[in-house]
Amino acid sequence: MQANQANQLSTPYHNVPFSDNSINYQKVDHESVASQHNELGTGNVYMSTGNFYKVLRAILRARFLTAESTAILHEGVGARNYGGGLYTKNLTSYWSHGVGYGEESGVMISRDGKNAVVMLSNYHVKKTALPRQCAQIYQNLMQGAY
Repeated sequence: MQANQANQLSTPYHNVPFSDNSINYQKVDHESVASQHNELGTGNVYMSTGNFYKVLRAILRARFLTAESTAILHEGVGARNYGGGLYTKNLTSYWSHGVGYGEESGVMISRDGKNAVVMLSNYHVKKTALPRQCAQIYQNLMQGAY
């Protein structure tokens, strides 16, 4: 879906200068049409946190792609063991973090897709706490705090 066709999209913001770590909602972040086309396939997907979780769960359970394609997608590479948009956190979970054009996402999800914390924000500051907050909430969830 194109951003100009979607209903209820968030308005992204960023700080000027970017080094400013306050949250002031003074500068709307506009993604140019050229940027939208340049990043096709790496972003430009609009969905709720609930739908984002459902897609991730379906990918992890090989219900989005074939089992063979899912295995290829999650072949870890490099020292950080990155594959399919997810980093290996430990033997039981993955994490992901993304930033672009004032938007930010953080995900912690169990390898079986049964448990997850998905956080989406329309305001990104340089020294964000979102990844740490997401990891802490996930840890609390897995320890039965909720």
